[in-house]
Amino acid sequence: MTVAEQFGRRLRAKRRWAGHSQESLAKAAGVHRAYVGYLENGRREPRIGTVLKLANALGVEAGELVNGIRVTG
Repeated sequence: MTVAEQFGRRLRAKRRWAGHSQESLAKAAGVHRAYVGYLENGRREPRIGTVLKLANALGVEAGELVNGIRVTG
């Protein structure tokens, strides 16, 4: 599984745990809703600033979105 796919799974799980839709998370984080979808589907890897925005919007530490993700290949 790629880094993007691992991050996407983690992001989706945290978003659902926090009770956000993709749209409400995107609005809270200041990113486009389609971008949240791309991230969750493993089609994009976020920049560190985006990870921080998403974590803040979810009310979690950024590490909760990235800890344990392994680089493959």
